Amino acid sequence: MRPTVTQSWTISANNRYVYTSIQGALQAYVFSIKSFLKTTMGYTVKGSCTAGTGAMDGVDRWTTAADVTPRNSGAAGSQAWFVLTDGSGVDLCFSYNSSADTIFRFAFSPGGVYVAAGTANQQPTAVDECFDVALTSWSSTLTSIDRVWHHWGSTDKRMWRSAIFRDSTFLTSVGLERLVSIIVPPATFVGPAVYSFFYNDASGSGGPSAPTGALARMHATDQDATAKCGGCGELYGITTGTSFTADKPPLQGGGAQVQNSLGIYSGTAGSSGKLGMRIDWWFTFSNAVSLPGETYQDRRQVYLGDSIVWPWDNSSVMQVW
Repeated sequence: MRPTVTQSWTISANNRYVYTSIQGALQAYVFSIKSFLKTTMGYTVKGSCTAGTGAMDGVDRWTTAADVTPRNSGAAGSQAWFVLTDGSGVDLCFSYNSSADTIFRFAFSPGGVYVAAGTANQQPTAVDECFDVALTSWSSTLTSIDRVWHHWGSTDKRMWRSAIFRDSTFLTSVGLERLVSIIVPPATFVGPAVYSFFYNDASGSGGPSAPTGALARMHATDQDATAKCGGCGELYGITTGTSFTADKPPLQGGGAQVQNSLGIYSGTAGSSGKLGMRIDWWFTFSNAVSLPGETYQDRRQVYLGDSIVWPWDNSSVMQVW
């Protein structure tokens, strides 16, 4: 059963880093994200910094992956950073503020108000910044073996997602996207109805009881909240007496499992509830024959994990090693 894809997606598939170093892999991955968003998708460059020189002046100072330097543990220190503005006017801020060579920091400003810090080679600031925590390696601390990554961008420049693999293993996914809001007054979004996500495994969902992995900013009742969000989805009964892993309902053709759209839910105190539905993002119950990179429906979808089924390009074989 094929869900309907609602967006027009540009997909940059099978980008490979031939392994040299763990820091080199991270630099190449982040540089590739920047290049995809700027050059392929047309996001606006707001500012950048490399090797101690930076400004919020619309200049791209990252010409090669080696320009993604230096790293600093903390906002108040010289570090590589890059700010882009998407089609919704949201600022995306990438900064090499981390405790390890394979960790990067990603945050966003729904109001598009990032400015350079008082010392411009330090991490930019935004009064409405949405940021969770940067403690997890994006590209693996394991030495050896190439990394392979893939980028998705909606043609309206309002949705972006990336995923990276090593040795057939899903490492992480990151992105910033619109959602179909279902919140009602007095709750309102501060700026566009958007959220960011970072997952360090293929679950891609979190859950209503302990939502993790995604962030959105909203007014809920009388407070301005950065809500931590997780996945929520439809459950349905099984009449065949089989487990979910074997469930291939006859009413859906009997050939594949049911795929359901994935919602997004906040468990943040004072801001709890369902925010809305993710766009072109589905989940399915575990299938023993599904592996990361497996494509469905004439390569129109790709499986990264039970809660990460995304559109694919109807052409390529996804490389994961």
